[in-house]
Amino acid sequence: MSKNLPKEIDTLRSQIAALKSELSALRVMPIHPDDLPARVAEVVQTLAARVDEATLGALVAASTPPGNQDDPLRLACYVSDQPGILHAWLNPADLTKKLTALARPHATGTVPLSERPQLQADLERRLFEAETTEEALVVQAESAGIEIFRRPDIDPAIVLAVDLEAAQ
Repeated sequence: MSKNLPKEIDTLRSQIAALKSELSALRVMPIHPDDLPARVAEVVQTLAARVDEATLGALVAASTPPGNQDDPLRLACYVSDQPGILHAWLNPADLTKKLTALARPHATGTVPLSERPQLQADLERRLFEAETTEEALVVQAESAGIEIFRRPDIDPAIVLAVDLEAAQ
């Protein structure tokens, strides 16, 4: 039994690496196509909210020599430096449609936002179980006189929990 422990631990460590990879991919996964329009609309609304008449007026006044505060060309020059904000402010529906179309090709193989919390919880549970099993095997190997090093990224709480159980 003890001769198989290193091989069992290596197999388990491969599974742990795969679970960590899945979790990492889930956390940075692009938005699912079904969720894109709503998420892009939120971004566009946030951009549009950055522009209002008072802000534009204050910026024009600050960047215009006295007597020329109402110069529409000055306003156009400022706003042209902020094309995304201007587009979001003037035509949010069009910008939402265009950005959604640009993002859609990158949304392949994704998981809907509504399903991600459950999937993440399941992956985290499986990772916890695998790491707990790994630590139990490491403790067993140590008891059998087999030297196996712990992974540096193992959750310390798992090591302590398993070691406390073994001590009792």
